[in-house]
Amino acid sequence: MKWIKKSTKVSQDRLKAELSTTYILVKLLIPSLEKRSCEDYQCSSLISQNRPVSDLPEAETSGIFVIKEDEHIIYVGQSGDCIRERLLSHLSGYDAQNVGSYLKTLPKEYKIEHIKLGWIEIKGANFKEHHYLSCLANKQQGWPKCNLKRGRPAKNRQRTGS
Repeated sequence: MKWIKKSTKVSQDRLKAELSTTYILVKLLIPSLEKRSCEDYQCSSLISQNRPVSDLPEAETSGIFVIKEDEHIIYVGQSGDCIRERLLSHLSGYDAQNVGSYLKTLPKEYKIEHIKLGWIEIKGANFKEHHYLSCLANKQQGWPKCNLKRGRPAKNRQRTGS
């Protein structure tokens, strides 16, 4: 019986040592697992950009983009291969998403004056979209009205300022 208790104690000590070593290795070798701040991403850049709808990114630009209405972000999206095409489909309403349906209802003159764009070029955008969406919603103190939240449409989808 003493051998079993001693063996179990040795196994527990060994397990603790291995877990501690593994934790240290993970922290050293995979720093991307640690929580990154908004400064590590480019949330502020997306907030500060106010490009007209006629100013679109170069073809084959991948990254995260925002669509704003009167400087308030109404949609955060991403494209792994061509932001330009995604923006064009949203702006023209030829998509199956809330943002396209909403923008399609707006008069052309209203879009030109009130709808603005912003984007950042990054690789692997689909892995970062959730961070940008959460960060930007936090910074503007409200979820972008044309993004879905947990599979449900965001509240208060009425257009303002028309």
